[in-house]
Amino acid sequence: MIGFDPESFWDQTLRTLSIAMHGKLRAARRDYNQRAWLAWHIAALQRAKKLPKLKTLLTRDKPRPQSWQEQAMIMQSWAVVHNKKFGDG
Repeated sequence: MIGFDPESFWDQTLRTLSIAMHGKLRAARRDYNQRAWLAWHIAALQRAKKLPKLKTLLTRDKPRPQSWQEQAMIMQSWAVVHNKKFGDG
C-alpha cells in the first residue's frame, strides 16, 4: 500500500493512516522539488557564460558567526512581532 507494509494496514487507525499518508505526500513533494531544482540549475549553468566557483554553490557545515549588531537586529525584529519594546525586561 503506497510503500507501506500491507500486513500493518489493518492495525492502523484512520488517524495513523492519515498521518502516514500526509508524511508520504510531503516526502513526494520534497523529492519532486529537489529534482526540479536540480534540473533548473543544470539548465541555467549550461547557459552561463562563466561558471561560478563550486565553493559558492555548496552549503557550509556551520553558519558564519553573527555579530552582536546582527543579533540585536534579530531580537528587535522578534520583539516587534511579539509587541514588546527592545530592552524591556
